[in-house]
Amino acid sequence: MKLNRYQHALHLHVNRDRVRNLNAFVLAEAFQAEGLVPIWYRFFGFKIPCTTPHIDFRGAHLVSGNRDVAEFLGNKWLFKQRLKQQQIGVAEGKAFTASRVEQAYSYFSQLEGDCVIKPAWGNQGKGVTVGIHPADTEHGEFLRAFEHAHAHGHGKNLVIIERKFTGDQEARFLVVGGETISSFRRTAPTVLGDGVSTISELIAEKNGIKAENPNECRLPIQLDAHRLKVLKRQGFNDESVPLENQWVRIDYKGSISAGGDTIECTKEVHLSYFEIAAKVAQLASPVVVVGVDIMANDFTQQATAENYCVLEANSGPAITGHIYPSFGEPADVINPILDYCFAHYEVNYDDQTIYEVVPEIVTLNTQVRYSAMQYVLNLATQAQGFGVEVDTSGNTPKIRGPYSRLCSISRLFAKQYHPSETALLFTQEEA
Repeated sequence: MKLNRYQHALHLHVNRDRVRNLNAFVLAEAFQAEGLVPIWYRFFGFKIPCTTPHIDFRGAHLVSGNRDVAEFLGNKWLFKQRLKQQQIGVAEGKAFTASRVEQAYSYFSQLEGDCVIKPAWGNQGKGVTVGIHPADTEHGEFLRAFEHAHAHGHGKNLVIIERKFTGDQEARFLVVGGETISSFRRTAPTVLGDGVSTISELIAEKNGIKAENPNECRLPIQLDAHRLKVLKRQGFNDESVPLENQWVRIDYKGSISAGGDTIECTKEVHLSYFEIAAKVAQLASPVVVVGVDIMANDFTQQATAENYCVLEANSGPAITGHIYPSFGEPADVINPILDYCFAHYEVNYDDQTIYEVVPEIVTLNTQVRYSAMQYVLNLATQAQGFGVEVDTSGNTPKIRGPYSRLCSISRLFAKQYHPSETALLFTQEEA
């Protein structure tokens, strides 16, 4: 397989320079292409106010208003118990508070094989230690892993210790409105030897390609003490030169945020896993967009009670891993989300509600940014006879007018400036 290279400069700029949350940004682009203007209210959130109720996204999470479900999904231990009740496979394990660390160590010592220590509340793989083995782990190393998990538990005093599932494949399944629409495998950070370069040089080369991937540009592979130990187990160090076509594992943890890779695999996965993912997502109802993480021995084979386990479900999954996979063909996950919204929300294309917004131009070209802003203000000024007001008295220009007119300005802007190079955002100032 060859590592994908991408050339979407605007998306790269949005994520690399933290202009907006890229998951929300790609969805906002799609709504604008349909003639609807997203009104941004935070770095990672926007709403489509001409719908009933308002379509409201935070990242790729379509807000349902049910906070209890978000709390339920956030607690990995509670969610795991619910999965067991539904006869859905999960890993063997227990949860411990910080005050029971010695009991936790006693339990850990009795487990066989590689283990996982992680916070019961967490995300993006933060605080997770994978591949820690009771037979060669000293008490102090265990304590560091336990404290690391506790420190990343969002203030919740609960750490999970579980036996690592023996399967070596991990995949994210995206479920929209109860239907599983896409999947990609997540692999731990690896490099492929060429018989000449050191592991450090191979990492640097791969990071250079990742830096051009809009989804991975801020997620390079980095070596630390744990990863040097992983290399040592394989007979390497960072200056070793692997053989040509020899894969070298950098870590056991398959987190994209830790420099891992994504491999688009929707067509290769057995349908039984799509059914399991949909069943897991049912527990998250009424959350619409759900990411379900599953480990398996072989995703091409039918799921059985012994050959898979569900890791967790996420109510705010990163959809850009499907759009910009490390390997394989990009998947269209945007249109199914839009289709759900248009099927379940009523749209008023002639909404006359008045909004005051701050226009923002997103582009890599400073000169284009200036001219594009002038173009927007000229459009708004020409629309003053239709209830639009323009205020340029302060440092930040503002436009006030009916939502339908904001949509008109957005459509005209898209005809003048190509959306893949320059974007117009409207933001409401927070009180």
